[in-house]
Amino acid sequence: MLLIVGTVRLPPENLERAKPVMGAMVQTSRAEAGCLEYVYAEDFFIWSIQVKKC
Repeated sequence: MLLIVGTVRLPPENLERAKPVMGAMVQTSRAEAGCLEYVYAEDFFIWSIQVKKC
C-alpha cells in the first residue's frame, strides 16, 4: 500500500473558497482505481488542512 500524506496551508479566510476545489479533488481521487481513501482534515492547533490519500 502506498500512503501519501500532505499539508495544505492557506489563510483561514480563504477556506470557504478552497472547499469546492478540495471537494473536486476528493471526488476525482476516490474515482481512481485502487484509491481506498482520500480525505482532508482541519488541524485546529496549527491552522492547516491535512491531506491523506491511500
